[in-house]
Amino acid sequence: MLKVAEVARLLGVSKVTIYNKLKLHSKELKPHLSKLKGVIHIDGEGLEIIRDSLNLQGEVKTEDIKADRETTYSPDNTEALNELLRVKNERLKDLKEHIKHLESQAQEKDNLISDQSRQLEQFQILLLNEKEKTKLLETEKQAAGSTIWERLRNKFKK
Repeated sequence: MLKVAEVARLLGVSKVTIYNKLKLHSKELKPHLSKLKGVIHIDGEGLEIIRDSLNLQGEVKTEDIKADRETTYSPDNTEALNELLRVKNERLKDLKEHIKHLESQAQEKDNLISDQSRQLEQFQILLLNEKEKTKLLETEKQAAGSTIWERLRNKFKK
């Protein structure tokens, strides 16, 4: 993968010309482009598409492409590798923080559900107590409104 400046140098044109070709042939070039830390990189097929669109005669030297590739991505280029490692470590740190945030949200939701379950149980107990009180009051009311013979008869029916 080559940077726009490297492609411009290989083809003998300006970076502006390469950017114009990228814009003009964006649909065709899209699968051949990648962006790393805001820098556009173009693969070999993309380079050929741009070369063809410039109507350049002859081939771009393969040795030049290989040399550029080696300087950009070789293990000796520790600066580029360190930058790539730094970017990946930042992304990993961001993902870990996001996971912690999601875990804390899940814990908070679990706590809310637990609280609501306890409240529901308490409400059910209160409701059951109220039903028993209502039943007892109704029985007492019926007993108070009846004669002694009716109360005795009701007592023996139970």
